[in-house]
Amino acid sequence: MEFQDLCELAEKELSLGMADEQLLERAFAEANGIEAIARQIYWRLRATSLQNEAKQKSSDKQIIELRGLLETQEKRERMRKERYRWFWAITCFASIVCTFVFPRLAMSVYARGGYLFYGFAVLGVACLCLAIFAFRASNYHTNTE
Repeated sequence: MEFQDLCELAEKELSLGMADEQLLERAFAEANGIEAIARQIYWRLRATSLQNEAKQKSSDKQIIELRGLLETQEKRERMRKERYRWFWAITCFASIVCTFVFPRLAMSVYARGGYLFYGFAVLGVACLCLAIFAFRASNYHTNTE
């Protein structure tokens, strides 16, 4: 397997939070705490480590297993983000509907002289705030990889 492919596997490990802790600490130490440089050093260290393991065992079996594990983890991550995105989109829609419903209820109660006016008015404002928050959260989960 080529060194570049092994570096790409190391990058996937980093992005999925599955990095080798010892190599990551070593990379940060060599980079004096600079994250971008530490990532590059980690790629090199991890790719070299994988190459050495493959040479010792005379097989790419471990690399193939690692690739499969990383792909599985990526699929889980994508599915999780998709669920979050849909959750926030549905929450946004429901809160927009409530933003229009509660003020109407407040005005209706006010016209009748009821005591729930302030409760409905506060709920209307709260739903508006929730709609804004849910919209931003849905966009965040849509635009992140």
